[in-house]
Amino acid sequence: MSLLDLIPAPYRFAAQLAGIVVLGAALMVGYYQFISYHEGIGYQRASAICAADKVRAQQDALQRESDYQSQLRKANHDAENRQAALAADIADLSGQLERLRHDRDALRARVSILSAEAARRVANTGIELLEECQKEYAGMAAAADQCLSDRQTLIDAWPGENHDRPSR
Repeated sequence: MSLLDLIPAPYRFAAQLAGIVVLGAALMVGYYQFISYHEGIGYQRASAICAADKVRAQQDALQRESDYQSQLRKANHDAENRQAALAADIADLSGQLERLRHDRDALRARVSILSAEAARRVANTGIELLEECQKEYAGMAAAADQCLSDRQTLIDAWPGENHDRPSR
């Protein structure tokens, strides 16, 4: 005996048709759930890959930032050392300048008692010294101009900077 024997004969065809429709609907629901499950796995995998890429990018950015900060600290340290060396040079030059002023004042006081030949030698030495100072001054001015040119080159080459500023 089959299940269809329990259904009266005029309704058997409708029952078979309803069974086929229910079976088709069940298969469609199962297929939909199967596809959804696999799509969910693909989405989870893609999300995991994206999250891993994001973490890797953040770590790379943090490493670059750390490198930049280290480079900045080194540059600041080097600048402080240069400033200290310059301050020492300035102090030394100030001392030398003070000694030269003292020598000049002493020489001025003695020039009036020198002979004409000695006064000429002092004047010639002063002129030679002035020429030497002029040469040193010209060299220092050229070095300062080169430094200013290098500074402007670095400003112009720096990425993302506003280059509309006038150079000094």
